[in-house]
Amino acid sequence: MKLCILLPALFLSVAAHAQSVDATEQLVLVGVAAPLTSPRTESGIAAVRLAFDEANRRAIRIGGKQLVFRLLVEDDKGDALFATPIAQYFIRSKVVGVIGHWNSGPSIAVAGLYSAAGIPQIPIATTSSRFPREGLRTIFQVQGHDGVGAVRLAEFVVRNLQAARIAVIEDGTAYGTDFADSFVSGVRRAGGLIVSREAISSKTSDFNPALNNAQKINADVIVFGGVVTQSALLARSMMRRDMNVRLVATGGTATGLFVQLAEGVQGNVWALETGVPRDRLPGWREFNDKMRVRFKGEITHYALFAYDAANVLVAAIQKAGSVDPKAVTTALHEIRYPGLTGIVSFDANGAVINPAYTIYHLEQSKWSVEKVLLEKQ
Repeated sequence: MKLCILLPALFLSVAAHAQSVDATEQLVLVGVAAPLTSPRTESGIAAVRLAFDEANRRAIRIGGKQLVFRLLVEDDKGDALFATPIAQYFIRSKVVGVIGHWNSGPSIAVAGLYSAAGIPQIPIATTSSRFPREGLRTIFQVQGHDGVGAVRLAEFVVRNLQAARIAVIEDGTAYGTDFADSFVSGVRRAGGLIVSREAISSKTSDFNPALNNAQKINADVIVFGGVVTQSALLARSMMRRDMNVRLVATGGTATGLFVQLAEGVQGNVWALETGVPRDRLPGWREFNDKMRVRFKGEITHYALFAYDAANVLVAAIQKAGSVDPKAVTTALHEIRYPGLTGIVSFDANGAVINPAYTIYHLEQSKWSVEKVLLEKQ
């Protein structure tokens, strides 16, 4: 079983990271967890490394000692089965905080473990509305959750796209299901009509049953709650069928990866992403330049939030004047950090305050900004 291979690797990793520091230094371990082999995560992990490298160069001192940040980076494969032993390893290693996990399912699955240990958890790409919840003070979400974003998207689909008959397809994960729940609720409040909702496997590439149904019920818009790899395959399936139906997707769809995987799809696709367009961010050019030195692939919007997640943890440590996880958690609840993506602060349940979202439109294999959606309008 794969899990049996994972556990010895973790114990070896403990020894590898237990390097000594001199008497003037304080070792600070930070856990980082994500599906490391996924092209969606590469720029995000690179941004986390960049943030902590910068923190080390700043020579931050607490209690007369210089902090030395070291990362414990583990591959949870986007699976709660692997996330659990990794969380237990981070807890045993006495990390001051966790930047992770990536996917909503693993993040939700291990949130209780981190909470019981008093360790703050800041995921990179978790947008499920189930993640920030009452009673767990250690969870913090740097991206807006789907309880807000999906509702804003619903209003756009009904009013701007003037959709008459909306079919919803979701991938059955915590992320996909929560997104679909919020979207359906938003459509109904906006006066729109949901004509079907189907769940598919997050692993499938066969969309024929769902598309057969969408054609049978004369849907004019299909909304997909799932990740970019599947949304690209779905778009190609719709193109092969010559369907005159608009596709609205989420999950990192507005990227070059979608254009690459959905080769031949020219338009009729919209995508919701968290945050405002990067060229409207004052710090984007400097961040882009620094990333280009160390990362040669596409810098996705996840990298911006990953950078903020790492930096807000460092800022909370400085604010607390301590590397005790409980003191850092308290500081995170009080913090107002000027991040790359905007001001980062959290409500009582750990959700980011005043999140922004952007809807992009695919035109001639290029993404353009359609509309920026703010929580307060």
